[in-house]
Amino acid sequence: MMYLARERRAPTRPDNCFVDSIFSKTQPLPGQFGFALDAAYVERMQGKVQKLITLKEGRSDETKIKGTLAPFRLRAPCELMEVGYACGFGEKNSMGFGMVKVQLCVD
Repeated sequence: MMYLARERRAPTRPDNCFVDSIFSKTQPLPGQFGFALDAAYVERMQGKVQKLITLKEGRSDETKIKGTLAPFRLRAPCELMEVGYACGFGEKNSMGFGMVKVQLCVD
């Protein structure tokens, strides 16, 4: 499972957040990268895999962050996966978003 976070803005696809973030951390070669949310999980959840988190609720600096919590598959060079695991996937990594639990890793 992962939690992709994005500050509340115009609606975007969760995978765009992931792709933009990982490409900004490194430059994979074309054809080396593949990402997909687990379609069966998304279907079981009836598409409701996004959540709105409120930080500092009720204060003048209140922030709302929309994120996605869902299993995903990633095809990428090992070095790229290590960067994502160490730094986080998606946005708002310094706030703890983007952490993953590895369930299966295949070389």
